[in-house]
Amino acid sequence: MIAELGAYVRYKVSENSSLGRVPEHWRIVRMKSVMLESERRTKDGKGTLLSLSRARGLIDRTTMTDKAPSARTLVGYKLYSPGQIVMNRMQAWSGMFGSGRICGLISPVQSFQIIRSYR
Repeated sequence: MIAELGAYVRYKVSENSSLGRVPEHWRIVRMKSVMLESERRTKDGKGTLLSLSRARGLIDRTTMTDKAPSARTLVGYKLYSPGQIVMNRMQAWSGMFGSGRICGLISPVQSFQIIRSYR
């Protein structure tokens, strides 16, 4: 899929020095201007508990560990649906964002739903 994408015609030096050169039309915007936090929560605590993995995205927690969740109940955990993006608040600085292919529950880290994109 990436091989089918062509190079951009014009580039500029990014405002973020760690990015280097970026397509000329790109701009930096705050995450809150393109995403909205989801507040859908489980009332019964039933569902597949998901964990965020940097390498594998959002996956069934049982594939990562045999340990029981530390929470006594999953009531109030957020409901995740494919297409949303999950962020680990404590590790967002290191790129701890991801998404998954299955519905489930996530701890009260933020889950975002893309609401618009910039061109």
